[in-house]
Amino acid sequence: MLAAVTAAESMYLDTIKKLRESKLLLKEDVTQHQLLLWSCQPSSKDRFEYFLAWDSEALKNTQYAGHPLLQAFERIENFAMMLKAGMKSPRASRSLIRKEQ
Repeated sequence: MLAAVTAAESMYLDTIKKLRESKLLLKEDVTQHQLLLWSCQPSSKDRFEYFLAWDSEALKNTQYAGHPLLQAFERIENFAMMLKAGMKSPRASRSLIRKEQ
């Protein structure tokens, strides 16, 4: 089963790269269509990292239920992915955790 998930993930990522190369997927699409949010799953880690590398600003611009992505997840796996991403992207990490008012 894991091999099938890995093969599918590889196929999805290759398709995303081809769409980007042909300019059918644009940088602003990462934020506009919340691609980080939708790819923040352990099974889609490669897509998440690809989107983050392409548009690190999407990490701070994407919100879920009015909260930064880091605060939006209850599952530890999703939280860990966001935390690691924030640590790799200092510019975006400034606004990941905000003080509740």
